[in-house]
Formats: sequence, C-alpha cells, structure tokens
Amino acid sequence: MGLNFFALSIIWYDKKNYCRNNFATIFLFQRYLDLTKTAVTDTLAQVLASFPFLESLLLTYTNVTSMFIPALDQLPLLASLKLTGCRNIDDQGILLLSESRVLSMSLRNLALGHRGISDQALARISQLQQLEALRLWNTSVSPAAAEAIATQTGLRRQEQMATGPGTYLFSRSGL
Repeated sequence: MGLNFFALSIIWYDKKNYCRNNFATIFLFQRYLDLTKTAVTDTLAQVLASFPFLESLLLTYTNVTSMFIPALDQLPLLASLKLTGCRNIDDQGILLLSESRVLSMSLRNLALGHRGISDQALARISQLQQLEALRLWNTSVSPAAAEAIATQTGLRRQEQMATGPGTYLFSRSGL
C-alpha cells in the first residue's frame, strides 16, 4: 500500500505520454509533490531520495510524524513545505526541522498547523535563515510568541490573517 500514490503519479504522467515505463526519470524530475489527505506515513522517507529536484512538498492532513522530519534532509532544493493538519507533528518535529542544515539554507515557505505546536518549538524557527513566509494554523502558539518570532526572523505579521487562536501569517513583504 505504501507505493499506491506513486502508481497514480505514474499513470498521470503516462496520460501525457511522458517517459512511459521509465519510472526513474519521472521521479528524478519531479519538482512538486502533493500528498494532501493521502494515507502516506513515515515510510515515505524511504523514497525521498528519488526526488532530488523536489522544491515543494505538501503533506497536509497526512499521518507523517515528527520522526519523518530528518528525512527531509534528502531534499536539498526543498523551498516549500506544508504540514498543516498533521496531528503527529509536534514540538519535537519543529525542533528537528529548525536544526536541519539543509532546510535552514533552502526552505522559504513553511506552513504548520496543529495544537501540538507550541511557543517552545516556535522559538527555534528563526534558525531557518531563508524563510520568507510562515503560516501557522490552529496551533497552541500564543500572541506573545508570535510577536517574538516576527522579531527574531524579520518577518512581518499579517494582522488580517489572525482568524482564530493560534493562527498567524508572517511574510517578508506585505503580501
């Protein structure tokens, strides 16, 4: 069951007559991977090296855990990561994310969302040096911590996006 998504991806490419039966080429040049609301788990980590050119990874509402985060170091071009609705990503996952040497140099857009993410973990986000946008949805992050992260990262907090507790949007520009 772990590779069912990849079979779907291959079928899509085959419909467009790309690289028929050449799975390695398909994975090699994949730049965007949306696994939103799929049954994907931490086993995805085993195949991430097959996507060396991946720039955007959406894992919204999947079952990946904080233990999956170190596998992202296999993606040196990853610029955008969406982990909203991942109830198994907690403070430990955010700490691992912030400690990644690879992601600290490549990640520009990060979306997080779940109550398991608190002030303590968010304080380390400033280590992601290239971050241009940070979206927090339905987290346990306090307004005080949100202000601190804006100061530490140089990102501006977008007030119009504060739609509920623990929801914040930060960006380099005014959107």
